[in-house]
Amino acid sequence: MENNATASSMKEILSELPYLDMGAGFTIGLVLGYFLKKSLKVLMLLAGAIVALLFGLEQIDVIHIEQSQLQHTVAESTGWFKSGLAYMKERVSRFGAAGSGSAVAGFLVGLKMG
Repeated sequence: MENNATASSMKEILSELPYLDMGAGFTIGLVLGYFLKKSLKVLMLLAGAIVALLFGLEQIDVIHIEQSQLQHTVAESTGWFKSGLAYMKERVSRFGAAGSGSAVAGFLVGLKMG
């Protein structure tokens, strides 16, 4: 009896989730948007910690950081990020007009949720 009650309550919970009725394009966009936002937060945290550590080591004269080299590294990293976004955009465009539109909507919802 208890298993039936649990199963029916799970069905009620799952039926209330709006994203389960969405199409593949929306779901893929949702997952990508959520992943991108979460991974960027972790990446920014790690990059900030590394830069703060490097600046601290430079302050106590353990290392010397060339400003031009630091700027080159940052520019190269943003180039990788831009190429990754361009690939995702190109890949999502293969869904066609309706699929791409729902993928973009899902991506924006995923960014908001993340």
